[in-house]
Amino acid sequence: MKKSLIIPLLSLLFAFSAYSETAEEVLKKVEAKQNEAKDAEITVKITTIEKDGTQKTKEGIIYQKGEEKRVFKFTSPADIKGLAVLSTGKDTRFIYLPEFKKVRRIAGHIKNQSFGGTDFTNDEISSTKYSDDYDAVDLKEADGVKTLTLKKKTNSDREFDRIVVEVTSDYIIKKAEMYKGDKLNKVLTVSNINKHGKYTIGEKMEMKDVIKDHSTVMEFTKIEFDKGLSDDIFTERFLKK
Repeated sequence: MKKSLIIPLLSLLFAFSAYSETAEEVLKKVEAKQNEAKDAEITVKITTIEKDGTQKTKEGIIYQKGEEKRVFKFTSPADIKGLAVLSTGKDTRFIYLPEFKKVRRIAGHIKNQSFGGTDFTNDEISSTKYSDDYDAVDLKEADGVKTLTLKKKTNSDREFDRIVVEVTSDYIIKKAEMYKGDKLNKVLTVSNINKHGKYTIGEKMEMKDVIKDHSTVMEFTKIEFDKGLSDDIFTERFLKK
């Protein structure tokens, strides 16, 4: 009798062990979730908040197609209208500077510069993938939240050495803490996570610069998926329009 009970119990324990996720698997699922729509067009409201509480509001639009193609373009106010970034791959990112009417490649120190006075860098605005630059080295799980630790790859020029990411049970990022060495520099918080048709998306993001005590809130005011966006949008020519 005892022997017959032990075998099913061992089988059950083996099943749990066999199906436990690795950190790399969770990261892949997170990125797949971020890019599961064929394309997206999102109108955004951006509010920057100074240390003294002063606020400034900007508006923009995001176009995304697949995993690699992404455009972010400011539409107001007038002094920043037209400033845009384009990504068509990890090493093919561009910024359009309307005051000079020039497109420049995003490389080196430009990657980590502020995009349009926000707390998002040019690199953060133009990229949706961590796995190009980080290895998932640790995974913890508690109360339905998965916590991933990402370590920068040796060949990466990303600004942060380590990122700790909190992920919901359905693989939506809800928080990311960014470190240089052991010092916390920035915190991204995602809220208003809702369903839009068959896709789930966080409609509000706050990027807090802990060092400067400055933050940027990005709110998605209009979201459209699977519109059949033209590849012409993801070109240097489109940035200049």
